[in-house]
Amino acid sequence: MQKPPSYFAGPVSAVFVWGALSRRVNNWGAVWALGVGWGMGLLRFGGDVVIALTRDQGASDHHGGAGSSDVFFFFRVHYMHFSALSFLASTAAMWFASLVTAPPLDSTLESTTFYWGIADDVLREQLDQAKVAATKGGVEGRARLEAEGRICCFGLEDARRWL
Repeated sequence: MQKPPSYFAGPVSAVFVWGALSRRVNNWGAVWALGVGWGMGLLRFGGDVVIALTRDQGASDHHGGAGSSDVFFFFRVHYMHFSALSFLASTAAMWFASLVTAPPLDSTLESTTFYWGIADDVLREQLDQAKVAATKGGVEGRARLEAEGRICCFGLEDARRWL
């Protein structure tokens, strides 16, 4: 009952997690992640069905038990571990496809990722404080705010590049 959903949960989880946490993954990355992960899941599911239909009644389970040395590792690994491997393979496929294609436009990412909107607001506030300090206190005022940790020493675009 729990095996078949676990074969397909890895790619869906990878698309959700990286889609929510990263500004760089795109639709082609999601398509490739789902394709690779679901392909692995279908192969594993089909193999489990064939193994279950052809297994001798006296042989133990095909997940590493006695009599299973002739079965490929892909079909012997526990289904929960397979789900983790599927997540990792889907993640690798997603990042590869996303990095070789164009990144998504910033306008399409507004309010869709978890952390970035909050970070941009904080950085904008810090840059505004720096502008006020630079006009009121000059370089010394900006240096004081940087020393207090109230503003950072680089611009919004520099900060977004590192997030």
